[in-house]
Amino acid sequence: MAPRVLSRRALRCAQGNGASSQHWIPVVELSSFTRAGERLNLTRPGVSRLIKLLGRRCRFLLFDRSKNWVIPTAEGEMLSEEVDRVFHGLR
Repeated sequence: MAPRVLSRRALRCAQGNGASSQHWIPVVELSSFTRAGERLNLTRPGVSRLIKLLGRRCRFLLFDRSKNWVIPTAEGEMLSEEVDRVFHGLR
């Protein structure tokens, strides 16, 4: 998929999924569903479920996962930039 098309999808996804996008930020910052859950006062499965739902809505894979960490995919990085832009624009 062309970067411009993906960027538009990431922008629509970031704007249209505010609550889920807010859960996205700690996962990216901490590279961990468990630590993000602790910060958000949610369980790890709860955070994982919210991120999975966000991925379904966006229609692309958000993270590469291992047993101990998660890192955003290329598409996830674009989403991260859009989420950051959207939420910083609201402050």
